[in-house]
Amino acid sequence: LANYCGSVLDLENAKLGDEYYYSCLPLCVIATVYSLFSRDEATRNVIVRFRTHAGLPMQTRTGFPSIGDQMAVSEFISMYESHGNDEESSQHMAKNVFRNCQLTPPRKSGILKSEAVLRFSRALRTCGVEYFQDLERAFGNDKFENAVKNIPGHASGVSLRYFYMLAGEYEYVKPDRMIMRFIKSATGLEPTIEHAHNLVVNACKHLAPQFPKLSPCLLDHVIWKYQRGKSNS
Repeated sequence: LANYCGSVLDLENAKLGDEYYYSCLPLCVIATVYSLFSRDEATRNVIVRFRTHAGLPMQTRTGFPSIGDQMAVSEFISMYESHGNDEESSQHMAKNVFRNCQLTPPRKSGILKSEAVLRFSRALRTCGVEYFQDLERAFGNDKFENAVKNIPGHASGVSLRYFYMLAGEYEYVKPDRMIMRFIKSATGLEPTIEHAHNLVVNACKHLAPQFPKLSPCLLDHVIWKYQRGKSNS
């Protein structure tokens, strides 16, 4: 896999996209949930609509913003709760703020992605996570991770990994369908999610001497962009 990455990817000029520099955790949660089984353009549109509605800056590239410059998770949850119960508030956010009424997978038993965003946010708040500076309370926290995995469509743990990546933990990989296709092209394997994560992490270790700025998250991002380009061609 490392050899294949080195031969087909432009790792010398690799850099993370703007989505890895969001200005607050609520934007990370929204992007995480709405990215599942959705086009990246649709996810970006949801983010822009919420950012405009809330008057938030899109991102920062100078490390974590100060706490005073971030929207707290509790403040975000209050935006929901001001519009009634969970069902009413989730419908309001989906129709009037996100303007996207997609459901989480599987469709037959899925819930509004806006409701999944609320549940994800509450899982963070339960662990005392309001800002980027609080994230260590969530990493590896069974209570938090189990709460997220209990959200319909999130049982695999892929969304957890992606949230960690968006929130600045660059040792994670999001083994979605693009990553899986790339691994199959490179190796002929059809790995599990956990195996795919480990393959990319270890490929990054092999490539690190040649590309010292490379992280698993960055390698994942470059793979994803490459594979998406192939899928769209």
